[in-house]
Amino acid sequence: IPANRIDPISKALLDYYPAPNQPGTSLVNNYLAVNQNETNKNQFTTRVDWVENQKSTWYGRYSWTDEGIYTGGIRLNGPTVDTSAHQFVVDNARVLTNTLVNEVRVGYNNFFNHAGGELNNVYDPITQIGLKLPTPIPEDAWGTPSIGIAGFSGFGDNSESPFVNRNANLQIIDNLSWTRGRHFFKFGGEVRFDSYDQDGNQFARGSAGFANNVATGNAFADYLLGYLNTWSYASGLAVARLHATSQAYYVADTWKIRPSVTINLGLRYEFIPPWTDSSQRQIVADIPLNTQQPQVPDRSLHPVLVRAGTGDFYQDANIRYSPDIQVTRDGRFGDRPIKAEYTNFAPRLGVAWSPTEKWALRAGMGRFFVQDIGNIVFDKNRNLNGRLTVQSTSTNLISTWKDPFNFGGSNPCGTPAGIVCVVRPLVLTDQIDRKTPYVDQYEAIVERQLS
Repeated sequence: IPANRIDPISKALLDYYPAPNQPGTSLVNNYLAVNQNETNKNQFTTRVDWVENQKSTWYGRYSWTDEGIYTGGIRLNGPTVDTSAHQFVVDNARVLTNTLVNEVRVGYNNFFNHAGGELNNVYDPITQIGLKLPTPIPEDAWGTPSIGIAGFSGFGDNSESPFVNRNANLQIIDNLSWTRGRHFFKFGGEVRFDSYDQDGNQFARGSAGFANNVATGNAFADYLLGYLNTWSYASGLAVARLHATSQAYYVADTWKIRPSVTINLGLRYEFIPPWTDSSQRQIVADIPLNTQQPQVPDRSLHPVLVRAGTGDFYQDANIRYSPDIQVTRDGRFGDRPIKAEYTNFAPRLGVAWSPTEKWALRAGMGRFFVQDIGNIVFDKNRNLNGRLTVQSTSTNLISTWKDPFNFGGSNPCGTPAGIVCVVRPLVLTDQIDRKTPYVDQYEAIVERQLS
């Protein structure tokens, strides 16, 4: 291929594809990468205990951790993970009377995690090589596109990054213990404030694939000439600002019916609301009819993409969905597109029996509710960035480095160049009326003293 025919973007990207460093002329196994992997960890924990008086004791603990992991890549494309966390807790146990003891505890967690590439926040090669993307790459996502060439090792940054988390949790708990005759009662409550902020996406820098059966019959020749077989892209990083305030209250009784038999009874109520996104960028699919039948004529039975809040569905979005995809932001689900559940009662039951001095039988059951993990909820925020895949064929070379999105052609959305038209969306959704996830646990133990 003459040098003047090589696409300038392909040529610039070769800076991230090192030349062979092993003897011989073979195109296979001709480069040795000596990766200098590195892991650094620093941790610190301190605790203070204070006996205020005979009826009041305190303790406090603070922990800090910082970790950085670098895994070497071919050239400037090694993945990195940076993590830091702070945690503190203060606890006070106070004897109120001979039969009444109260404990209050306050805890806080702060967690940061950035999983990405070594060029994130360091250098922006996409702007420097002149690749035009509809949405500017934020510093957290700086790096190279992911390049795959049939028959050769791929290069560039992983298309599965970056993902940046800034999470916080504040928890306040109070427990009151009361002894009365054969009963030992406990009452308590908890309030928890959760914050889950995440930015990130797949294909934020784009991913290009080159095949042997498209333009020239040779994938590497296609790469040099700038003829893409596939181009996948999401219009920037998804943004989620999730928060939830949870409450829980319980009562429990340990009842010693007789010296050899003890029963534990308890009931806990929890209100764990679905996450609310203060950025209002969540989108879910409202599916009135779950069917595999194609071309359902009644459009009222078609899925509808619903964005949280009210107003313009495409506010702060650089995409448009094809007109045959129904979208709305009519407030039908409010600011939280997953319904809250208010009936989360969790019973507890335990029995312990010692028929003789050397035998003990125990059994118990309980229900335990859990919050949806934030990362699953974050996926619904990625819908607003869309995902587009453009594919060329040997008879229709529509994707090149000069116009990887085929903006020069027509699209069903009728959008101008720079606005991504999504015809076949990958929609990440949830069951709108889902129940709070829970675990039922049962246990039975038989013990025998042998000597």
